[in-house]
Amino acid sequence: MPKFLVIILILFNFLGCSQKKEKAPPSSELRISFKYNPLTVDPKKNSDPLSCSLINMLFEGLVKLEPSGEYSLALAKSIQISKNKTRYTFHLKDSYWSDGSEITALDFVDSWKQILSPDFNSINAYFLYPIKNAKAAKKGLVSVNEIGVFAKDKKTLVIKLEHPNPSFLKMLAFTTYFPTKSIEKFNENQKTNLSFSGPFVIEHWKPNDYIILKKNPLFWNANKVKLDRIHISIIPDENTSLELLQTEKLDWIGSFFSPIPQDAIASSLKKSNCKSKDTAGTSMCFFNTNTYPFNNGNIRKAFAYSIDRDEIAEHICQIPVKKAYRITPSILQGTKNAFLIPKDSGSIAKELLEKGLKELCITKEELPKLVFTFYNSDLEKTLASALQNQWLKTLGVKVSLEMLDVKIFLDKLHKKNYQFCLMSIIAQYFDQMNFLERFTENGSNKNFTGWENKEFQRLLDLSSECLIDSQRTPLLEKAEKLLMDEMPVAPIYHHNLTYIQSSKITGVEISPIGTIDFRYCQLIDVKETSK
Repeated sequence: MPKFLVIILILFNFLGCSQKKEKAPPSSELRISFKYNPLTVDPKKNSDPLSCSLINMLFEGLVKLEPSGEYSLALAKSIQISKNKTRYTFHLKDSYWSDGSEITALDFVDSWKQILSPDFNSINAYFLYPIKNAKAAKKGLVSVNEIGVFAKDKKTLVIKLEHPNPSFLKMLAFTTYFPTKSIEKFNENQKTNLSFSGPFVIEHWKPNDYIILKKNPLFWNANKVKLDRIHISIIPDENTSLELLQTEKLDWIGSFFSPIPQDAIASSLKKSNCKSKDTAGTSMCFFNTNTYPFNNGNIRKAFAYSIDRDEIAEHICQIPVKKAYRITPSILQGTKNAFLIPKDSGSIAKELLEKGLKELCITKEELPKLVFTFYNSDLEKTLASALQNQWLKTLGVKVSLEMLDVKIFLDKLHKKNYQFCLMSIIAQYFDQMNFLERFTENGSNKNFTGWENKEFQRLLDLSSECLIDSQRTPLLEKAEKLLMDEMPVAPIYHHNLTYIQSSKITGVEISPIGTIDFRYCQLIDVKETSK
């Protein structure tokens, strides 16, 4: 055999062996699950925490809330604030939509004007009300062209406020303030080439089955995004998600978009891969104050006072939650969990019920059929059953339970087509005001209770003009006490986010309001790191 052929064969064998010895790079596809199909991917129409989670993966705002509770610049490169705190000038980074076009100040202006158009349905439009003329435009009193926002040039966005607002910069991190482009053309049944500004884009979506996201190479901070893909399985059954995690077919479960089954929480908390973190959320009963008999304040207080929060926190929730005697959690207050509802208030509840019945001129037996509504989740079902038993035990009142699909449930709340229900408020920005402002007006999309109080409105208006915490906090405290005195909502417990993650995951960020951020998540080779 010729020498040159022998050399070629040796080289061929050598290269072949070398290739066989090379290790394939570890998978960079994160596998998570959602309990239900997201209701929207449009930041302007965001209506629920699960949809908000997806939107945060796909879009970016001017600023971003960090795990520390501080805010970092995102699409904004710098901010200038006028001396009177009513004019904000944002200089934008060089950033691009996923279709390659530049993200400009006009994208923000157009998105916000659309939200504030009177005929555009956005339940979070009130987030924009700090902007000059925003509320008036939404009510059709002025043109959207009179809103205090304009593009000085393509990289300079100017915002004028009605008055100084200490919460404004915090609000900018919420999805309603994210710019959009052509999102109205989205069709989840087809592959999409829509424009996104966040760390990921939608590669494919099979409704009620799965969503595949892929890395957005044009994201402004793409070099720090390590994942190639996120595979999201739509799994309504919580036990199925847990089984898939245990068999290494999912990498992460937890939070509101993929809850851990109630009966598995206690055992899970004993494991090192299960973690928990206090977050700014509160579970509570909402009363429809426009519906008999909950149009009576003492009836509402009777049901609120008869809740055994000790039993629920220690035996029902399983996770380490904090009992709630006010609606705003201490993580936002920065103070102790003040008792705006008395502890051990069962005996007071009976007195309040009798007082309410006398005011309505009826007996307990003449109460109408009471239906307590909640959405289909293991925790909600367990909690609703516990409340049903407590009301029967303490008040002697029978309550029927109604469990609904989350979309139908939210529709009933928005239409105020319910008597009372189990619901949570999850902070959308890191400020106590976020819990209180939804109750300012009867007609507000998120004021499911229909309650309204002029003094409450006045206190919140005054607090919005205070830039010093020592002046602002007492006004908010007074407003919350008034709310608890009239009891359109009954707080039960403050949230704790519990989750389980694979040992190969690192870099998941969780904000104080419970936002799960996978943008800097990384899958590591556990075998390699253990050597």
